[in-house]
Amino acid sequence: MGVDIFRKRLHIEYRSNKIIDVSITLIIVVAVLLIAGISAASAKTWGYYDADYISNYDGDSITASFEVWPGVFIVQSVRLNGIDTPEIKWRAKCDRERDLGERAKSLIEKTLSNAKDMRLRVYKKGKFGRLLVDIIADGVDVASLLIKKGLARPYDGGKRQGWC
Repeated sequence: MGVDIFRKRLHIEYRSNKIIDVSITLIIVVAVLLIAGISAASAKTWGYYDADYISNYDGDSITASFEVWPGVFIVQSVRLNGIDTPEIKWRAKCDRERDLGERAKSLIEKTLSNAKDMRLRVYKKGKFGRLLVDIIADGVDVASLLIKKGLARPYDGGKRQGWC
């Protein structure tokens, strides 16, 4: 009889310890998830990023890779903030616009592919969902360079002026 009581007591204590172990595990998991959630919520979205040039479609649309979280890189199509460049290919309304657009595209490709240091400053999402950014390549503001060369105009998102 004494052995049965001992077994029952041992079984109850074992179950109690198991319940405590499971409770502690749940508390730890919840704490880790909360900390991860807080960290994810505070992850950097707007601001400066080191970036690598991948390609460009035209003079103001670039594809770049940048680190958004330690060890987490994304490849994203971005648009230069505050400028408009001439269209290329079938979107150009005349030969002059197409020529200027190809020159802008070429200048961006040459400038960014040769850059040793490229930084993006992300502002917000534009009206077509792309990130609006400033690009600084080897200390040079790329949008200002395009404007200086006559291959871009200041643009605030309103109606575009023609290039023809």
